[in-house]
Order: sequence, then C-alpha cells, then structure tokens
Amino acid sequence: MKRGLRLLFKDSLIYGLAGAANRLVKILLVPVVAKAFPAEVFGAFDTVSIYIYVLAVAGILGVNSAVIILATRGGAQASAGAMRVPASTGLRITVIVSLALTGAVLVAPAAWSGVLLGDSRYATPILWAAASVPFSALLLYALSLLQWSFRRAWYVTIALGSALVTIALSYVVAFHTGYGLTGLFAANLIGQAGGAVVALYAARDMLGGGWDRTLARQMLAVGLPFAIIAIASNLVPSVDRLFLVQAHSLADAGIYGMGQKIAALSTLVLTGFQAAWGPFAFAQRDAPGKPELFGRVFLLTCTAAAYLTVVLVCSAPEISRLVATAAYSRAAIFVGPLALSAGLGAVFLVVAIGSVLEGRSLNNLAAYLFGLGVTVAINFVLLRSDTPPLGIAWANCAGQAAAVVLMAVLSQRVHPVPYPFLRGAAVLLGGGVLAIVVARGLADASRLELATVIAVSSIGFAAWTWLAVLDRGLRARVLARLGAG
Repeated sequence: MKRGLRLLFKDSLIYGLAGAANRLVKILLVPVVAKAFPAEVFGAFDTVSIYIYVLAVAGILGVNSAVIILATRGGAQASAGAMRVPASTGLRITVIVSLALTGAVLVAPAAWSGVLLGDSRYATPILWAAASVPFSALLLYALSLLQWSFRRAWYVTIALGSALVTIALSYVVAFHTGYGLTGLFAANLIGQAGGAVVALYAARDMLGGGWDRTLARQMLAVGLPFAIIAIASNLVPSVDRLFLVQAHSLADAGIYGMGQKIAALSTLVLTGFQAAWGPFAFAQRDAPGKPELFGRVFLLTCTAAAYLTVVLVCSAPEISRLVATAAYSRAAIFVGPLALSAGLGAVFLVVAIGSVLEGRSLNNLAAYLFGLGVTVAINFVLLRSDTPPLGIAWANCAGQAAAVVLMAVLSQRVHPVPYPFLRGAAVLLGGGVLAIVVARGLADASRLELATVIAVSSIGFAAWTWLAVLDRGLRARVLARLGAG
C-alpha cells in the first residue's frame, strides 16, 4: 500500500501542475479582470467563460476516453501504434463537432447573450468567445492523448504554457488597451489556439492513421456516454449562473464569481489527484490490498475537502482584498458552500471508481443528472421565495452532495469497496458546519482571529489524519523518515 500511495501522490503532483492549468487561468485572471473592470464586466466574463468551456468539452464527444478504451481492447498496450487509428479518427470527430457547436453560437450571438447573461448587449464578446471553442476542444483532446501515453513533460509544458500565454495577453488587454471584454476573449482564443497547435505536434505520431468509418461509429458509441457525463459534471457546479443572471444582476454574478474563484483554489490542490486517480485505480484493480488502500484514499479526500473549505473561508476576506477592489467585499460569504461543493467533486470520483472499473458509465451519468436535477429544483424554489444569492451557492453544494450519494449507492452495487462512509460524511459535515460558523463572524473578525482559526483547524485536521486516516504501519514509516531526516 505504501508504494501505491506514493505512486498516486507522484502522479497527482505531475498532473496537478498541468490539470490545474485551466483553473489556473480562471483564478489568475481574477485580479486582472476584477481590478481593471467593474463587477458587471467581471460577471459577464466569468459566466461566458464557464459555458464556453462546457461547449469545448461537448465538442470532444467523449472520444478522448474512447481512444484509450478501443486502443487497448484485447489487452493491447497503449502504444503510439495501437492508438494511431482511433486517435486520428477521434481528432476528426472533435474538429467536426466543435465547429458545429461554434456555428450554432455564431448564427445568433445576441440570443445567446440574452440567455447566458440576461442582456443582449454582449453579442460581440460572445462571438469571440465562441470562436475559441474548436481550439479549446482540440487542446483538451490532444492533452488527453499525451496523458494516456504518459508523456508527462509535454503534458505539463503545454498545459501550463497555454495558461501563461492567456494570462499575459489578458493583462495587456486589460491594462494597456481599450478592447475590454472582447479583447479578453480574443486573448483566450490566442492562448488556446497556440496550446492546441503545440499539443497536436507533440502527439503527431498518434495522429497519422486516417479515418475509419466503422471505428468512428464504435468510438461514438463508447464516447457519447462519457460526453454526456462530462457535460453534466460541468453543469452541476455551474448551472447556478443561469439563475443568478436572470434573478439578480450581472454585478451580483461578478461578486458570486469572485467567491467561486476563491473556492476554486481547493481544486488546484485536488485536481492533480483527480487526474491521477483513474489510471492509478485501474493499475490497482487486482492488488491484494486494494480495499484498504481505496478506503484510505476516500478518507484522505474527504479530509482534504473539509480542511480546504475551512481554510478558504478564513482566507477569503484577505484574498478578496488582495486580488480585487472593495466592490467584491461580499464575495467571502459564498466561499464555504462553493468550496465544499468543489471538494465533493473529488469525492465523487473516488466513490465512482467501482462503476468505472466495471464499465458502468451510465451510473455516473445517472448520478450527475440527479445532482443537476436537485440543483435546478432547489434553485426554482429559491427563485419563488426571492432568496438572496447565498441560497444559490448552497443549492450548488446540495446538488453535488446528492450526486455523490447516488453515485456511491450505484457504484457499490456493481463493485463493492469497503469505504468508511460514515467517517467520511462526518468529517465533511464537520468541515461544513465549521465553515458556516466562521462565515458568520467574518465581518467582525480580525486577521489575527482568522489566522488563529486556521492554525487550530490545521492542528485538528492533522491530528484526525494521523489518528483516524493513517494506519499504524504508515505512522511508523512517517516517524522513521522524520527520524532519519
């Protein structure tokens, strides 16, 4: 188990650096956009960016997952030769579908502006945002090929390089030009296009196999469920924006978006684990210590999610002061439920692994759709009662929690794993309650008081991890390492 955990943590770090790139762009763009523009513009930029990313994910149609499944059927290794024909076929599917989705937006940008932002004045920025969809889809697809072929150096370099280019160009647009919102989306287009070109070059030995119509049908049959799952998984934490812009204002959406970006800092920590977990779990499928190993991974994930929620709630006032203006001071109240929701996304992947190992992808789809339904239903109720935006944040968290619960039930039916569900639920609930308590005192708390809460929470979570998560053998190894150091 020691070797397995070390391997998982190593890949989590590697893929975390790169897998966080998409989130890194959104987070590091916060001080650029928030300081250069009013909250209304930030709200429009943030909301459109979320749904443009959903379109890019939809443009892949899940064929990035179908490539590795079809290339390795019959026990074949994931070599460049084995992946060449399916990867080439998947590339063409991605180009066709992403261009079609872009066209659907380009023919009626004003209508899409009204739907997404509650205001038709943003048609031109939406045109530029939509133009980046094919490049984003190609970048995501090519990065998947690099990940499955274990080309870690290329993966990290391209993902981070594309992110840094986007951030640099956005800074120039925001502070040294008058292009405004349109310029920000043009900067993103350039960053995504550059990343896509380099990523396709890095994967070129897997992309010379031509088109296979029969294989294309097989890839779509395998990939479509993954596509729907990917779309649903991105809509569960982002559908709240549609309700925000229709029931409140773009300025409210901007402040809410600031809170969500602070909450998203937790995903920078967890995203590496999320990228590494799938390949790691497949490699450990028949390992003798798998039940205990998976159980500890589950508890570690729950603990990390709860701890990060508390730390981010305490840090939110200071972060919002540093990266934005006084107009965003209310953003901190949204951090608790949104950070917990982000952590639940990582827990979902852990409990879903049984269904993934058994090829029951429809279970994942059912769970995501259930979570999406819960989120939408709660939001409709909140709208009728004229609830403030904070209620929408908790609806987001409730939807994620509902998805996790159903996923755990469905996954245990097809591939039972003795996860410590009660202890995991207890630590998540404890983190959520502590976050609520802290959030109520944010307005009057001093920096010293918030730092004290972080210190005490860190000690408490460290003690919990040491005593309740690590077993005696792991504790002994840690102590031996410390003694040797």
